[in-house]
Amino acid sequence: MNTAFHDHAFSDSTKIKLEIFQRHVREWLPVFLTRRRVGRNPHVRVNIFDFFSGPGRDPQGNPGSPLIVQEEIKSFCRAQAALKADVSVRMFFNDIDPVHVSKLRATLQESRCPKDCCRYEFSSLPFERALEGQLPSMKPRDAANLVILDQCGVTEVTPDTVKTLVDCGATDIMFFLSTSFLRRFAAEPEMQSKFDIDPNLAKIEENDTIHRYICQYFREKLRGIPIGLAPFSLKKGPNIYGVIFASANLSGLERFLKVCWRLDKHAGEANYNIDNDASWGGQGVLFAESDKPTKTDRFEQDLIAFVGACSPDNRALYRFCLEHGFPSAKANDSLRSLAKKGKVQVLNAQDGAPARKNSYYLTDDTRKVIFKP
Repeated sequence: MNTAFHDHAFSDSTKIKLEIFQRHVREWLPVFLTRRRVGRNPHVRVNIFDFFSGPGRDPQGNPGSPLIVQEEIKSFCRAQAALKADVSVRMFFNDIDPVHVSKLRATLQESRCPKDCCRYEFSSLPFERALEGQLPSMKPRDAANLVILDQCGVTEVTPDTVKTLVDCGATDIMFFLSTSFLRRFAAEPEMQSKFDIDPNLAKIEENDTIHRYICQYFREKLRGIPIGLAPFSLKKGPNIYGVIFASANLSGLERFLKVCWRLDKHAGEANYNIDNDASWGGQGVLFAESDKPTKTDRFEQDLIAFVGACSPDNRALYRFCLEHGFPSAKANDSLRSLAKKGKVQVLNAQDGAPARKNSYYLTDDTRKVIFKP
């Protein structure tokens, strides 16, 4: 691990990555903590694991993921004070550098909630040993887990690691990859021992879309496992980095994609113009011939083909939309447009009659409508 990373101020791309973490934590906490406090949630153990925590801040005082987690829990508690019951979250922080862990303890203690109802645990272990030690607390059926894997590099988190975590049940995972590094050294024996990707990767894939390609690699390696994955690419100079989100729960994938589309209103996928979209950043299109299909255009074409191939119900279409990077709100916009153009029909599942206008029920809950060409 490149521990020297923590000796420098966070770059703009690192700050965006941390903003993704923060916004997802903000979406994740109410799902488990609010229901828990009013007795409607089977997940009574709420755990947050940060296996590459660092010292908590950069040299300029900008908060890292541990401080972000702590502050989001405190904000949640203030907002939910009327429910009275104490929030209890177990937070586990690990870093292989014991100096970082010592600094982190002190930093978290400085701004710790005075109620002292959340649990903090720390370790200074290699990632594999730390993960092995925490798996027993992740696996119980009543555990809800959020796992942050902000590795410095690529070698620690593999498809097997992701599978191990997803098998724990109600677990959302965010892991970071130095994707350009993986692209550059794909043919090296150490990299091949971890990732059996095409050694000609640097030649066959465009640099700007390499993180999307690596996410697809994880999908292929995890095929047959009920898991949703989504990437968010980050550019720093000529290099591409990024976050990949993984969850066996479609609602977890929905939450992550909502965060991504708030940050990138054109593709929900990057802090740069990943598809060379002429309208990216509001710049508009000068010539008709340069107006090539956007990600939304391609998604709608794929959606029409999917509907024509299998006449899915709302649950199947919801999964399709999420797997193509579109949360329900964005997918609803496309469905309204396609229905208005007569490209998609929406019928009640029980009697086949036309469904109420703009009623698409994009959830994995109950079969309510079916979609036909």
